[in-house]
Amino acid sequence: MVASRLRSLVHWLKNRRRLKRETSPDAFRRATEEMLELIGMARGVWPGDSQFQTRLQRIEREMHQLQELTAQRRFRHLSLQKRLELRDSLQRSRQMLMHSLETVPPPTDRVQ
Repeated sequence: MVASRLRSLVHWLKNRRRLKRETSPDAFRRATEEMLELIGMARGVWPGDSQFQTRLQRIEREMHQLQELTAQRRFRHLSLQKRLELRDSLQRSRQMLMHSLETVPPPTDRVQ
């Protein structure tokens, strides 16, 4: 019984540490830097779509705001739940942006 509770406690502590690491300010800074790079690539491959460009500008603005937030002390005071929600939202945005990059039409109709 004690061994089982001890294993549960160790598992819980490991999970908690992993989540803290995944939601640290450094993890968010790396993710926002990656998003900004993806936005730069997306701008180049979808230059004519003004609606998409507007969306990219909004995402870029949000990434800069997130970078500023992670540099402040109050970010560390956000609850783990809030940081997890923020991380999940950032991951969804990344997936949608990656999908947009993957669905770019070829620049020419000619088969190479």
